[in-house]
Amino acid sequence: MKKTIKRPRHEIRQAQDMGPTPERAAKPDYDTVAEGKKTVRRKRCILATLERSGRIDGSVVTIANRWYHDYVFSQSGILEIDAELPEGYVKGDVHTFAIARGKAGERISLVRSMLTENEHRWLIFLLVREFSMSELGASLWPELCRTQQIARCEKQAEIVLKKLVNAYPAAQKAQVDAPPRSTFPQRKKIALDYMQHKIQDYSKSHTYA
Repeated sequence: MKKTIKRPRHEIRQAQDMGPTPERAAKPDYDTVAEGKKTVRRKRCILATLERSGRIDGSVVTIANRWYHDYVFSQSGILEIDAELPEGYVKGDVHTFAIARGKAGERISLVRSMLTENEHRWLIFLLVREFSMSELGASLWPELCRTQQIARCEKQAEIVLKKLVNAYPAAQKAQVDAPPRSTFPQRKKIALDYMQHKIQDYSKSHTYA
């Protein structure tokens, strides 16, 4: 009869989130927020800051978050879902996952084609890399004082995000309305026409006949 060899168990310790250092948390791009009975310092959310100031509304925040999820999904294959899955949801397979990831990547490319390259970079700075207004302002306009730097950044962020509100839905609609065997340049043309309000309904337009 073989003896069972007992091997020692090694506990895998998880790293504890200690939060930002006191020096980092003291910087102006952090806010004091309440968590239970205590207050902590959390990095300021740019979208929330712009929404509180009245520069953008909830619809802009929603579109910005959708663009962000598409970007992360297309680049890394990680799908972040904010809402609960609907009842009766059927999990896809590797093929539907690949198709969905490709669609997300194409939406990012369509939006990018409707914006300038500089505006696309601003979306990455604001939504993906989460640079603060003070960080962006100091790097872009070092000759200005901090207040002027932040004011310029907020204005530029407002312009780019409001342009995204027109570009992203146009990209979605172009994907849905384009013919099954259409090419990317054709879908890009349809998306741009939707964004510029040259057409209201692709199926009723004779522009592409």
